[in-house]
Amino acid sequence: MGGGPAGCAMALRLMQNGCTPTILERSSFSTSRVGEALLPEAEGLLKTLDVWDQFKREDFEPTSGIVSAWGSDKTAVSSFLFQPFSQGWNLDRAHFDRMLLCECAGRGCHVDRPAGPMRVSKSGTVWNVQIGSKSYQADILVDATGRSASIATRLGATRVPGNRLMALVGYMRTSDLDDPRLLIESAPSGWWYSAGLPNDQLVVAYLTDADLIPRHVNERTDWWRHLVRRLPHTSQRIEATSLLEPLRLVNANTSWLDESSGEGWIAIGDAAISLDPLSGNGIIRALKTGIAAAESVVSERSDFATSRFFGDLIHSLARESTEQSRLTHQRETRWEDQVFWQRRTSVDSEPKNCRNLHSIKSSFENGIA
Repeated sequence: MGGGPAGCAMALRLMQNGCTPTILERSSFSTSRVGEALLPEAEGLLKTLDVWDQFKREDFEPTSGIVSAWGSDKTAVSSFLFQPFSQGWNLDRAHFDRMLLCECAGRGCHVDRPAGPMRVSKSGTVWNVQIGSKSYQADILVDATGRSASIATRLGATRVPGNRLMALVGYMRTSDLDDPRLLIESAPSGWWYSAGLPNDQLVVAYLTDADLIPRHVNERTDWWRHLVRRLPHTSQRIEATSLLEPLRLVNANTSWLDESSGEGWIAIGDAAISLDPLSGNGIIRALKTGIAAAESVVSERSDFATSRFFGDLIHSLARESTEQSRLTHQRETRWEDQVFWQRRTSVDSEPKNCRNLHSIKSSFENGIA
């Protein structure tokens, strides 16, 4: 269930090993999607899935690094030049997701876009999924439905929140952006990111806690514009730009499932774990978990209920990313009296139910990189 990067990665890897998966995806990818930055590491994963040539034919914006103003008004550059893969990309995310799904369909994957209420049941070892008037059967059920984790939560899993971070995102038209690189800039009650996108577009997002955002929708745009104009660097990017659509409020918090797999089912990508954007690239994580899940199926390790591998991996990712995020936020010392920063620099902010399993995470990454 789900035809985003995680679901497509798993399907592509399964087809490389002679399987014929089915993807159920409700979206037509006709609207913009948040998650536009793709790190250089993706090149190796896309080559593993044999979609690298198709990716290169698409009109995605290449980028050489990340610019940040964090801890001071001065900018610093993290260059991709000396990494194994020396180039990243700013994506039209909906176009990227659609490309992957089209590749799946073109290679023999059954792709369907059902509509209507969903029911999930199990007869013996066979899953039955009813969506509207359509029904489907499968031996293994995969939840790749994103943060909603709509399959796993129906099967009894619980979403565990790590923080209350939200993103207020605007897409703008721009014709004279000299530097398309991802720019990260901290502010008194949160932080901002912006990046040039294909087709002369600019994405600008403000990340802060849900309770620090105006409750009334009609107040948010003026509030957002007032805050962005006070930034030394991001404000320069939005000069002579206009919003293409109303601001979108998007959940950007760290959260994960208390159980990411069970007998005959598994959750991957954001359904299994969603991280604070400062902690890790969601597309990379989606591709990796999709590939790993496919390889588990192929190697007949599909009794996910008795295997601790995926559950341990998710807990390890959650703990490590939370610690990484806390250390990153500690580098910003200008607003220590502000509640947003106080919430992130306290050692009490680390989830207590995450286990430190760095060796499992390391073996996972080494095995599929």
